[in-house]
Amino acid sequence: MGLKTIDYDPERSDVVSTESEKVDIPDDFFAVEEPVEVEFQEEDPVFVEISEEDPAEKESRIRQQKSRRVSLNRCEKAFTESAGAVKNLMQDMRARPRESLKAAENIVGEIVGTVLQDQDATVQLVNMKGQDESNYFHVVNVTMLSLIVGKELGLDDMEMNHLGVGAMLHDFGQLKVPDKILRKTSPLTDVERKVYELHPSYGADLAKRIGRLPKAVIEIIEQHHEYEDGSGFPNKLTSSQISKLSKIVAVTNAYDDYCNCPQNVKLLTPYEAMAHMYAQEKFDKNILSIFINRLGVYPPGTLVRLSDGSIAGVTAVNHEDLLHPQVVIYNANIPKEEAAIIDLTEEGDLKIEETIRRNEVTSDILSYLNFGDSVNYFVDPSAKK
Repeated sequence: MGLKTIDYDPERSDVVSTESEKVDIPDDFFAVEEPVEVEFQEEDPVFVEISEEDPAEKESRIRQQKSRRVSLNRCEKAFTESAGAVKNLMQDMRARPRESLKAAENIVGEIVGTVLQDQDATVQLVNMKGQDESNYFHVVNVTMLSLIVGKELGLDDMEMNHLGVGAMLHDFGQLKVPDKILRKTSPLTDVERKVYELHPSYGADLAKRIGRLPKAVIEIIEQHHEYEDGSGFPNKLTSSQISKLSKIVAVTNAYDDYCNCPQNVKLLTPYEAMAHMYAQEKFDKNILSIFINRLGVYPPGTLVRLSDGSIAGVTAVNHEDLLHPQVVIYNANIPKEEAAIIDLTEEGDLKIEETIRRNEVTSDILSYLNFGDSVNYFVDPSAKK
């Protein structure tokens, strides 16, 4: 950033503890390294040299790529179908609320079955090119990620059902917010923001009128923007006043907003979003730690620049070493069907230097890596960690 020095006050630093024994955020997680002088020069990109690759290794790599594409295609189809079902559900919610609620429960039941079907089920990136249905993509993302966190927390079947339905209906109240506010890309005025910040209350009122929704679901709808430090809305609740399921959705909803919300002036990379959330006091630290541990410091779909200068995309998380995931390397001189897939835990000094935003690379690179314009997630029960 061009800084010569930084100041810090150790007396104002807090030690973050977690009740979960199975979650282990690395000591150097988001650490600030010693400053170094770097001289930048214009030069051609550096690529991983594989010209003398063993034929057997090449064949194995091609099989990996084919398997990855099959997995992504399968998840993309399932994700698109779920987004379409959510769209129909939300459109019918006002006219036929009871029927729509049943449809929501069915969708959640299918997703819960997928999440719980296989203990090795893996979060897979689904790359969607268009943004026209972005709100419905957001709903599926939040629902999927919330259920994954719920599974890690050991929620029972009823809690998982309530969590899924609540996550799916969390923005129910936006039906009463004018589209010109929801779709506005410039900063909201004070009046517009006050109207927007009422949507959790609107949603809770609408949900209560349906008459069948459990209290836990209504709490999620009303509390998904409430934060631990009392800075949320609409009621400025603090930690002890917020339900556990609402805290889960608060994490996944904020994360997806940071990464994908078209109204955000500066979208963050998944890594930046997690770093930003981890540095705040807004979120339950145990839930956030579980979320980061499950998706990895560099979630699938993160664009990165490696220490040798090459550009790569994260394809899988190494849960034993979150800082060294599996990546696919961009090399314009090699067909993308044969692109090198490497595990950074096996590459010695090769490491991730920085994350890259999608708008900072060409469409050719995004296409080569099978990355789209937004970051969406789905579960592939046939995949292995």
